Amino acid sequence: MRSIRLICLAVVLCLRTLAAEAEIAPEMATRLLTVSGMAAVLQHLPEQMRDGFRKGFDVGTEATPPGQRTQIDAALEGAYSADRMQATVLDRVRRGLDHAQAEALLHWYHGELGTEITRLETAGLGDERTGEQIIADNSARIAAMPPRRKALLERAIVASRAIQMAENLVINTTLGLEHGARAARGQVTGSDALIELRSRLESTRPALSEAFLALSLAMSAEAYRALSVEQLAAYVDFLESPAGSRFHEIGVAALDTALLDAARLLGRLLPLTDGPAI
Repeated sequence: MRSIRLICLAVVLCLRTLAAEAEIAPEMATRLLTVSGMAAVLQHLPEQMRDGFRKGFDVGTEATPPGQRTQIDAALEGAYSADRMQATVLDRVRRGLDHAQAEALLHWYHGELGTEITRLETAGLGDERTGEQIIADNSARIAAMPPRRKALLERAIVASRAIQMAENLVINTTLGLEHGARAARGQVTGSDALIELRSRLESTRPALSEAFLALSLAMSAEAYRALSVEQLAAYVDFLESPAGSRFHEIGVAALDTALLDAARLLGRLLPLTDGPAI
């Protein structure tokens, strides 16, 4: 499941923001997803999720009968659809920004620095290293990093809500699977068992936060290594601006919704077993 966490952090690195309630045209929202790198991320994300689940379910090994592998693959394909996820994010962005905000975002992304940062952030979408490998590969870089540069990277992580997004992915995917499995069995989905499960999962946030912080810092150190301190500071200023903050808030909420819906659907589509889903 580590690949899911890695793509999640790649996703949040590509989100930006603005503050508003009015809608923008679908065409403008589509342009924003494209120039920000989110469209590329949303093309990679479903397959990363499917691959993570296949490894978790031991699909492709003798431990899983061929017939069950086929059912699991079909469920994964049905639940994690790139088109459906992109439509969810697109609609949220369209409804969450006004024209002036969208224009400001497009101005940033079409600028020289915005274009370069999007290129850097999307360059590693196909990275298949584990979290441990990424941290190890960048440990020396982080240890030798000047304090100001490290502080800027940490501010970027906070402004992007990378840690929150990663935590939500783990928690909501588990909850969504259980919710969907209960619905498929005709069981009550608002039961005390689900409430207790959420409470148990929420208690893991501190540990998840610590793990994701180390990974996110390593990924950021590697992704932005070619940027000067001045360029990195300008990027952090953008992320912390009303525009950068709002767009990212919308993007994180949209991805939360898309991934929770996909997990619930997967829970309903997976082959039923006699025991509990979780």
